[in-house]
Amino acid sequence: MKTQYIAVVHQDAPEGAFGVSFPHVPGCVAVGDTLDEALANAAEALTSHLQVCLDFGDPVPAPQGSVTRADIDPEGFVLLTHVEVERPAVVKRINISMAEDLLASIDAAASARGLTRSAYLAEGARRLMQEG
Repeated sequence: MKTQYIAVVHQDAPEGAFGVSFPHVPGCVAVGDTLDEALANAAEALTSHLQVCLDFGDPVPAPQGSVTRADIDPEGFVLLTHVEVERPAVVKRINISMAEDLLASIDAAASARGLTRSAYLAEGARRLMQEG
């Protein structure tokens, strides 16, 4: 599911690089030589940061609808915008049953594609649901 996080863009000097921070995602920052590069790097940094939160069992910061002056350091402030990212899914372990020979075929096909059994089955399910 795509979601937007408020991003604050800073530029310390008129010809300097741009920095992007997220008031509601502490510790997540990105930089770029141009505004477009900084925003692209911000999306990548935010996606990675949210995934690391999930991987370590930390709470994933929820996107907020607004910021206050206290959220923004006025020094070098350039722009307040939103960065849209795919919010990482919480993975849930399940227990399923299927024929042993089918499972062996799935494992062989997944391995041939460099996927885990879970990734292979999830991709197959996504494709079937897209077909309708």
